[in-house]
Amino acid sequence: MTGTIFDKLTAPPSAKLLGWRLISLDTAAGEIELGFDGKPEFLNPMGIVQGGFLSAMLDDTMGPLIFVMTEGRMFATTIDLHVHFLRPVKPGPITTKVDTARQEDRLCGRAALRQRWPSLGAGDMQRIAAGIHDAVAWVMARVG
Repeated sequence: MTGTIFDKLTAPPSAKLLGWRLISLDTAAGEIELGFDGKPEFLNPMGIVQGGFLSAMLDDTMGPLIFVMTEGRMFATTIDLHVHFLRPVKPGPITTKVDTARQEDRLCGRAALRQRWPSLGAGDMQRIAAGIHDAVAWVMARVG
């Protein structure tokens, strides 16, 4: 990927903790895809990634999109975050993507979280064609 607006920024401690990395960015479509690390330190007693960390990953997917869509003029403050956990997430690489976004007086979007499943074969993203995700969040952020 060529240079992006994020190259000029120092990653905040929260992004470093979560293992934030840019996978793809389509400013024209208003889409961003990020990678995160499901670290052993994030696991609950059942051995799955604790929901608060997953929520933070979803929130940290929407915020950077707002930054991109406003050409770096605004950082978002989330005013409402609804997360629906659809299945457990195991430790390992995690991918998030904002599917849609719109800007009025607020920017709203739907961020989806997914994980690779080895049983699907190398390079296949888990259940994406079926539109099934591990968690889905609806985020509303004030941008003005």
